[in-house]
Amino acid sequence: MRITGLQKKREGRWERQAELTLKENEDVSLITRRGKKIIEEDLNRGKVGFCHQRFKANIRVEKIKELRDRKVRRGDQLSGREVILVIEKVGKKCHGNCPIYTGEACAFLEEIYFLKVRQPGTIRLSESLKYEEHPKP
Repeated sequence: MRITGLQKKREGRWERQAELTLKENEDVSLITRRGKKIIEEDLNRGKVGFCHQRFKANIRVEKIKELRDRKVRRGDQLSGREVILVIEKVGKKCHGNCPIYTGEACAFLEEIYFLKVRQPGTIRLSESLKYEEHPKP
């Protein structure tokens, strides 16, 4: 899956980056292109929930077929040229007091992944990440 967007929060503002240097045990978030598109479409229709306004992903990827074809589990990995990212959590729960919460999760929440950096290094725009299933015990 190819990286199509990188951003990092600096001094309270999110800034687009050509590369990100990640430290060991750093928490990062990832959203798929489909997830980003759903957010944009919702905003264009005036559907604005807490996550639409607040959630920002460090990494956006173009293709997530590798993840859709498998049952992604905590502990699975995404590897780049230098970094190894471990999947800590798939998806996100809705806030119960969100203004658009209807009892069902927003579609883009299934397109969000929370990761922890296992092997530090730099990731770059257009770099590919490889999905690796965590060995079953």
